[in-house]
Amino acid sequence: MPARADFDPVDLKYVLGHLSLVDVRHNPLSFRFRIHASNVAARVGFDLTGKEVDAIADMHYRKLVRDHYTAVVEQRRPVFKFRDRVMTDNVCLHCEVLALPLGNDGETVDRIMSAFVWC
Repeated sequence: MPARADFDPVDLKYVLGHLSLVDVRHNPLSFRFRIHASNVAARVGFDLTGKEVDAIADMHYRKLVRDHYTAVVEQRRPVFKFRDRVMTDNVCLHCEVLALPLGNDGETVDRIMSAFVWC
């Protein structure tokens, strides 16, 4: 599993607005957005940079995100999801999301890089 240091943001500039970087904390398992994708924040109407997943007001959407990230941590492999539903505030969530595990020691997932693309 790659570490965050294995990626240079300059090499990813073509997708930066679609990428989120999430810190993973263990015991208890929790997720904090180090960077929330700017294109996603603009589309859904809220920016989660610096906030926990628990800050997502829509309980159903919060559960989708938490379950997706939990699967990445438990499986220690990339997890792809296709989403097709309507969130609260009439924001249409029709997208593809790929979440990639990152780990400084190659074993423990300590960050997740998530790419979010609208369909």
